[in-house]
Parts: sequence; structure tokens; C-alpha cells
Amino acid sequence: MISTIKETATKLSYRIFKQSDLEKVLELWEKYSGWGAISEQQFHDWHMNTPYGDCMIIVAEDSVDGVIGQMIFVPSKVYIDGSEKKSYRIMAPIINNNFRGFDIKDIEHPAYAMFRFGIKEAKKNDHNIIYFLPSLGWVATVRTFPKYGLPEASIAINDCLRLKLNDDNIFPDKHSDYYVQPGNFNEEYDQLWEGAINSLPIQCAVARHAIWLKWKKAPHLLFEMRSKTNHQLKGYIVIKKDAGLVVDLLAGSIEEMQSVVLLTVQLLHQNNSDNQEQKFTEIKLMQTPVIDKVLLSIPHDKIDFRFAFVHFFLCEQIPENKEWFIMPDD
Repeated sequence: MISTIKETATKLSYRIFKQSDLEKVLELWEKYSGWGAISEQQFHDWHMNTPYGDCMIIVAEDSVDGVIGQMIFVPSKVYIDGSEKKSYRIMAPIINNNFRGFDIKDIEHPAYAMFRFGIKEAKKNDHNIIYFLPSLGWVATVRTFPKYGLPEASIAINDCLRLKLNDDNIFPDKHSDYYVQPGNFNEEYDQLWEGAINSLPIQCAVARHAIWLKWKKAPHLLFEMRSKTNHQLKGYIVIKKDAGLVVDLLAGSIEEMQSVVLLTVQLLHQNNSDNQEQKFTEIKLMQTPVIDKVLLSIPHDKIDFRFAFVHFFLCEQIPENKEWFIMPDD
């Protein structure tokens, strides 16, 4: 059970979200998030109705103004060394502007205090892996975490790769054994994931179960690759609608992942030529060791953008030197 013990910093205290906090939390989103307002329904869909239970939402509370900050710990599962472990992704730290006067180098800054409180609760709930994908500007702050009572984090900085959807980049159809089409997450995706972790060089990854994929990736464009002979699912790619960013890509082998990319590029190019609704001029991918192998023989370039991926293990029994299979929306 999640405790409600408070950690006090100056006149602020920290605890787990209660339903009675909803009005103040929605006000934080609307006035101070920078992302804009969300509805009560969106709040519950995103934070209360996840495949692995409710998010753990830490709030900062002032004795006069009530809730003035939040930090969301989104439950997920991470595959590592042949088993799955409970994890949290950190998202949406929001603080009322009137309380942002805290020096970011102050150990009592509400962002650090919410994080510390959340980590204590995570350990109690056996969530031993914490990860997040911050904007690059936060990396310098993350490196100083141990000064503020937070674990030392492993940080990866990844380039952004681009495939242009123009005539020069439309490749001959050398992958006639497969076809791609719009997809729908179902139990076949569980089978694909189980096969992929045994055939791909995956040491550590957010588990891609169909129920999680449907909740997490459904707002984006999904294309699935199937065999022409038996129509078996062989791979898929998920692309963010407004940016052309690949937020997931999986198949049973590097070669099949290459086929997913090539066939999807061809399909998107054809859609553009046919004046379809989606008008991608390029697709972008976060560079990782696996993506480097996928794009080895596919023309691409880098653009002036980089991703940051941060993680730490709260359990000493988990070795740190693991290569992650990670995507931008994980």
C-alpha cells in the first residue's frame, strides 16, 4: 500500500495524490505546464487507467495555497535478463510559477523533493527501475542528482536520424515476401514481442505487451508488416502523426526491421503521391545501436536534434551495464 507520510521542505509538504486534489492538479496543467490544459477525462485515461494500474502522482502542497506541484510516476514493465521487473517512467513535473523561486541548486527545491518522495514510495512498491526521456537542456541538472539526495543516473544522448520521402529515397521492392498495412494492436503483438526478445540483441527494454502498446501508442500511426504467404504478423512501426517521428519499431530480426522501414517508406511516398491526408516529407528515428544496424544499408542523414534517455536502478542486484532497446515514446 502506498503510504501518505510527508517529507517537509520549508513550508511545503509532499504526499500521494488524492481525488480531492483533482481540481488543483488540472489548474496546474492549464496555467503552469506549458503543454496546455487537459480535461478530467484525459487525466483519468492517462494517469488512472493504465494497463498496470494507477500512476503514482506525487504532489507538493503549501499550507495556504494547497497543491502547487506534481510529478507523475507512470507504471510500466521492463524486460531485463530474461524476466520482467516493475518500473516507473517519470513524466510531467509541474510547479506553480509562484513557487519556482527556489534555487535549482537548493536541495529543498520542490522538484527534487517530489522526486525523492516518489523514489521512497517506488521502493516500497517494488518498482526498482526508474527512467525518463527529458529534453536535452535538463541533462546537466540530472548529472548533479547525487548532490540532492537522488541516485546517480545513467545518461545516454542519442542523435536524430532522418529518411527523406523523395524519389531518391524510394527503394526497389526487394521485400516481396511481405506487405504493410494500417494495423491494430491485438494478441499477435504479444507473440511478436516474445519472439523478438529471443531473436534480437535486446538486453533491457520496456516490455511491449499488446495491452500496453494499445494504451501508449494508439494515438499514433501504426503500420504492420505481414507475410504474403500466411499473413502472419512479422513486424510493425509506429509514427507520430504531427512530426513523422518513429516512436516504436519492432520485428523478429534486424533484416525484418529493415523491411518494415523500407516498405513503410514506400507506402508513405505513395500516399503522398496520391494526395492522401498524411503528408510526411520525412520520417525521423532516435539513433540507438539497434537502429544503427537497421539503417546500415538505408540512405539517411542526421538532423540537428538529440534525445536524452536517463535511467537508474533502485535494486543493487540489477547490473548497470545494460544496453537498452529504447524508443522516444517508451
